[in-house]
Amino acid sequence: MRAPMPCDVLVLAHNEEASIGAVVASVLDQRWTEERPLGTCLIVSTASTDATDQIVSAIAARDSRVRLLAIPERRGKVTDVNAGVGATEADVLVIMDADIELSDACLPQLVAMFEDAEIGLAAAWRAVPTGARRARAWRVGRLVAEVHNELA
Repeated sequence: MRAPMPCDVLVLAHNEEASIGAVVASVLDQRWTEERPLGTCLIVSTASTDATDQIVSAIAARDSRVRLLAIPERRGKVTDVNAGVGATEADVLVIMDADIELSDACLPQLVAMFEDAEIGLAAAWRAVPTGARRARAWRVGRLVAEVHNELA
């Protein structure tokens, strides 16, 4: 049996009370295995003025894998990502927005890519038809490319 490759999931949120419960559930409900376990699902909530923080806190009270990092003011996505990265410890880190519900095996499949020592960065996103969602997917792809270029 190979050594476990734990995965932390960092979820970026701002006023996501309508979706945060389902998003966290979709992370927790992944087909995690002993080889690819979930470490922590860290919700980085930035200056949320709705019930986002309370919902996450209630979930965290029931499941020790869930943590809340509440940031009191908005300073930009990169700052939020850096704060979350500094609060995680797993070998693999998945960064996602709080408006994405995952299919039940996508994260373990993504983590499996890192069994190849040549892979240091991987990205995934939903196929989206047109309009605003397509533009958002493009921005995510661009962000991944920028991160890759910075690390390369």
